[in-house]
Amino acid sequence: MRAFLLATYAAAFVMRRPAVVRSGHRRINSIVDDLAEHDVVEYSTDDGGLGLGVVCEDGTIHPLCYFVEEEDDGPVDYVWDEEVDAVEAERAVRVVDDVYPKTRQAQRGVDNPHGEHAEDVYEIER
Repeated sequence: MRAFLLATYAAAFVMRRPAVVRSGHRRINSIVDDLAEHDVVEYSTDDGGLGLGVVCEDGTIHPLCYFVEEEDDGPVDYVWDEEVDAVEAERAVRVVDDVYPKTRQAQRGVDNPHGEHAEDVYEIER
């Protein structure tokens, strides 16, 4: 009787692996369902490559571009790419780990004389 109870109890805690595609990538649908605002993701671009973007409040992905102040081997800061439009969340391929969000004074010239406007920056190790 104890063996039966132990086996029943242990079976209740079996961990299930998420479904995967044979290529080793998780299904896009499961990634989209798990996205949260401010997640940094790799997404598929129109030319078949990969882009880097951040998930917005409305669920779209806004592309990021890198911002270089100094040439060194340290982490790279990424900011919103204001020259391109957001893309659909269905293009997400994977969520990027080890992203350190921060803010910096917006580089807006006369439009920000006191430095009260800030922009989001995403620091990612090289």
